[in-house]
Amino acid sequence: MKIKGCKKQSFIDQATKNGGQAIFYVLKCWDKEEQFYKIGISVNHILTRYGTVKAMPYSWQILYEYPDDPEAIYDLEVKYKQQMEHYSYTPSIAFNGSKTECYSNLTEELQDEILVSNK
Repeated sequence: MKIKGCKKQSFIDQATKNGGQAIFYVLKCWDKEEQFYKIGISVNHILTRYGTVKAMPYSWQILYEYPDDPEAIYDLEVKYKQQMEHYSYTPSIAFNGSKTECYSNLTEELQDEILVSNK
């Protein structure tokens, strides 16, 4: 499966060039009119990726960060994107990933992962 126009091997290669570690993350995003969740993977810190209003035009909070090897992280995102397809959400304000990685809700499994990681 291809995600965000990024094939698995090119994501692994990009992560390797960047030190070998990747991150799966879940953000809660909101403004006065809407609230949703954004999941994704990155080889950079989330603040680097979404540290500007242009990059993320919503208020946001990091709910979950899970670092692991790039292949495992890629597969994890594919798994959750497939599980949450029926929660797909398109925010009013576009940003990178807003069309394919935003959701109105999270699966129970992912909610449990977030709860365990925050204990």
